[in-house]
Amino acid sequence: FHEHNPDLPSIGDELSIAKAHIKELESIFPVVTEVHSNHSSLVYRRAIKYGMSAQFLRPYGEFLGTKKWQWVDDMVLKLSNGKKVYFTHGKSADILKVSQTMGMSAVQGHYHTKFCIRLWNYHKWCSQTTTNGAR
Repeated sequence: FHEHNPDLPSIGDELSIAKAHIKELESIFPVVTEVHSNHSSLVYRRAIKYGMSAQFLRPYGEFLGTKKWQWVDDMVLKLSNGKKVYFTHGKSADILKVSQTMGMSAVQGHYHTKFCIRLWNYHKWCSQTTTNGAR
């Protein structure tokens, strides 16, 4: 978990700000499948840590106000060329190992200071995406 900084907006403020942006995104992308992350699951993990049953928690789409967005642990997409790509938030710091284990191309985030694109087995690839590396 991240420490609370009293000089930053509260979690309620952040949710209100996010909802405005999400509403705009939903008008452009009405149907979305997103991969869970340690960032999005923070509220759930904290609730469970402090003894709240998951039965009391609302789904992401309900509290964000999205109608046709869903969240999944991982997903596989089939590309127009018939090849498959595995998407995950973060399984291992070595994306090549993840891709090879899954037997297909792969994309993941989570490791904020890592970025790479690797080609392997002549037609499979993997990408470790990152934010700005400032975390």
